[in-house]
Order: sequence, then structure tokens, then C-alpha cells
Amino acid sequence: MPDIEQEFACPCCGLYAMSAGMRDLDAALHAEFGERLRRSSGSRCPKYNASPEIRGSDTSAHLPIWGENGKETVGGDYELLHATERDRRRLAWIAVREGALGVGYMPDDNAIHVDRKPRRYGLALWKVKNGKTEYFF
Repeated sequence: MPDIEQEFACPCCGLYAMSAGMRDLDAALHAEFGERLRRSSGSRCPKYNASPEIRGSDTSAHLPIWGENGKETVGGDYELLHATERDRRRLAWIAVREGALGVGYMPDDNAIHVDRKPRRYGLALWKVKNGKTEYFF
């Protein structure tokens, strides 16, 4: 299996921040799918998240949560996984079973967004196609 720290690190500075819960979820998904899964997005430093290329939200699940001492990081509760069309539906359901709180299907990118970002109403499922988001619940 590819090195998670290398694949999940911020492309700008190499910051690696992934919560324990997300590491467990990632391990469960990769145990099930192995080499057929490819991660393409993970940790972002605040500078890269705010860049014109990304234009990420200040509350993005890509961002680490800084510890009280300003040095330790936790967080990194998001990843984008690429899988074959045949595997994507199964991947989404396994992610939910293993504790994902958000699962988005992105057929234009052959990808599944998986996160553990807490939401007011619990689980969120959605699809993004042709730039339009449709929420299922």
C-alpha cells in the first residue's frame, strides 16, 4: 500500500495531519480495496487552502486543528479517493459503516469524497455532477 503520509501531505509544505478516526477509516477502506484505491487529496496548510488554485473554506476538513501549544496538530478529517465505477457504491457504504460522516459521489472525477467532519444533523450524502450538488440527506 502506498505511504499514507506521503499521499496525504499538503503539496505546498508537506504538512501531514490526519485524525486517528480518519486513519482508522482509511485503513478499513484500504484493507477492503487495496491497490484499487488512490488518494488524491488530504491535508492542506492554511496558506495552500486559501490559495487562488484551491479557494478552500476556512472551516475545510482539509485543515489541521492546531493544539494549544500552537505546534501539535490533529484533524485532517477528509480525503478524496478514486475508485472504479464498479467499486464506488460499495466504497461509499463501507465508509459509512466504518464511521464516515460525509460521503460525496463525484462521477465527473471518478471519485468519492469521504470525511468525518461533524454536522448538525449527522450523516450527509451528496452527489456533485456537472458542477451541481444534489444532497440526499
